[in-house]
Amino acid sequence: GLTIYLFISVILWWLNFQKNKYLKIISIVGMVFVFGFGVFLGLDFIFVNNEAEVEKKFSNGLIYREYTLGHATTDNRGKQIKISKIVLWLPIIEVFIQEKTYDSLICYYDGKDPNYENKLTVNYQPNDDKIYLSAFIWGGNEKRKWADTLIIKK
Repeated sequence: GLTIYLFISVILWWLNFQKNKYLKIISIVGMVFVFGFGVFLGLDFIFVNNEAEVEKKFSNGLIYREYTLGHATTDNRGKQIKISKIVLWLPIIEVFIQEKTYDSLICYYDGKDPNYENKLTVNYQPNDDKIYLSAFIWGGNEKRKWADTLIIKK
């Protein structure tokens, strides 16, 4: 991706120094488009949180996605949980089921997984159609256990 972007930028820069007036106009319009697109993508990575931090797929086609609220320029904290399901007879289609936002949930390392400090433990019970969530959070000056249950809507 970066190599293509650099190649196009160098070509447009080179075209800008040509004597042909039309090539100069094409290069200026191209630079505005290419560099504007690059700035837009850069701002998108800073201001938009559209990448799931955790994704778990369960055997019956249910998908659990966990997003951290906030991004590089905000002090928002918390988690957003989105549940969807894959249509089993057509696995390229995904149906949204529900979502829940925990605005003040700040998870901390539980001592079990050294690679993931904001761990939200997920336990799915397909017989009950429930997802049990738990985490360690700070309450006042002490760390305590937090838990919630998501009942899967059909």
